[in-house]
Amino acid sequence: FQVADPVGQFGSLYDGTPTGLGGQFLLNSGRSPIEFGIGAAWQGMGSRKKNISIYQGEDIDGDEVWSKGEMHVSSNIYHYNGLIRLRPFAGNFQIYGDLIAGIKSFSTRTVIEEDNGGYTEVIDQRRDERDYGLSYGWAAGVKIRINQFMLVEGRFENLRGGEATYVDPNTISIDNEGELNYSTLTSNTSSMNYQIGLSFEF
Repeated sequence: FQVADPVGQFGSLYDGTPTGLGGQFLLNSGRSPIEFGIGAAWQGMGSRKKNISIYQGEDIDGDEVWSKGEMHVSSNIYHYNGLIRLRPFAGNFQIYGDLIAGIKSFSTRTVIEEDNGGYTEVIDQRRDERDYGLSYGWAAGVKIRINQFMLVEGRFENLRGGEATYVDPNTISIDNEGELNYSTLTSNTSSMNYQIGLSFEF
């Protein structure tokens, strides 16, 4: 489980606390304290749902035909990183430090579902905005062993982020007919991430 604290320009412009899931996969060659791996994370920036009317056309009498539906707009951050870890101890209590570099993607998507009398059907889905920024920094963590294979882990990341353009979730508006409006922000994308979860060793 991961929570982000935007800092710098990102923290000044974006009013929110992205939350989501993160994980790392690392390999160790023998007894070396150096590990190499990859990391990925998803953080939700905000979303908006609204019941809408969907225009179906006209009937034989020339009257407009509408159906009921729901429009869901969500903004997310996706992290993709490579990392090098120094883990000097491999016992029941472990500390480690990482060097991290990669990219983060800011994406806003819209999904429209139509109510067909008891079941819903996705009739449209699209990406409204997408941009990328570089990401690099460091992380530190601690792991406490529960059994032979499982450990509890706490982790802190300090990531500098390059400039990117992203949707301001507080400006998203949807009218009754599904017309979407929003504003975008452009800034650096630095953040401090806090993660807690489980670690598995094999």
